[in-house]
Amino acid sequence: MIRQTSFTPYDSFIFDIGNVVLKFDDSNLLLRCILASDLWRDFELGGADTRSTYAQLSSVLEVELQQIADVIEHTKETIRVDTSMVEFICSLRDAGKTLVSLMNMPWPFYSYFQEKHTFWACFTDTYASSEIGLRKHDPATFQHVILSSQLLPSRTLVVDESAENVAKFGTRSCPL
Repeated sequence: MIRQTSFTPYDSFIFDIGNVVLKFDDSNLLLRCILASDLWRDFELGGADTRSTYAQLSSVLEVELQQIADVIEHTKETIRVDTSMVEFICSLRDAGKTLVSLMNMPWPFYSYFQEKHTFWACFTDTYASSEIGLRKHDPATFQHVILSSQLLPSRTLVVDESAENVAKFGTRSCPL
């Protein structure tokens, strides 16, 4: 985790949401298979609807449709907010920093979490893969965020739980 100091060389921060702010247990094998699938990636990009994605996942993974729906719903309902991370993020906002959230997330889930949680107010800008049609592993995603939010890459720190994602940004980053 980043320690807050009175001086930071960064004016802006890009925070991942999944497993940085919203924590979930991904130890379920079926869930891991779902999240690693190309079908789920398409869903995260906004290219498919929930019903057809679940049906296709059921077919490809050779499990009952209800199992797919149950494991995803259970995960969604058991996600918890990391309150210490939210407090840290809000303290950066209070210190005048520009804060951006960036996540790979299908639209129905993004919409659900936006309605359920208030921490989004800490962020200047929010980008979901399903809105922008780009995922975090793609360097074009970072360029989109940098340009849209008018950030200076040399003064921006990326905070993500995935070393692969932070390596793609080509700026200073902090894998958690």
